[in-house]
Amino acid sequence: MNTIVMCCKVLPDGRVITGSNYDKIFKIWNIQTKNCELILKGHTDYISCCYVLQDWRIVTGSADKTLKIWS
Repeated sequence: MNTIVMCCKVLPDGRVITGSNYDKIFKIWNIQTKNCELILKGHTDYISCCYVLQDWRIVTGSADKTLKIWS
């Protein structure tokens, strides 16, 4: 099964966050270097949405019926 990006947002510093379906992980990407800087795991089903709060914490929503706040 192929991994599909289900959501993405741009952080205030220009990095990009993505949430995916198959691997159920959340990544932070450096667009300048084209490298993944951080992989966060915790959801048990696909990540369907993500949002950046004013204090730079990130909220992800999943089909596992949970929201997670990452700091």
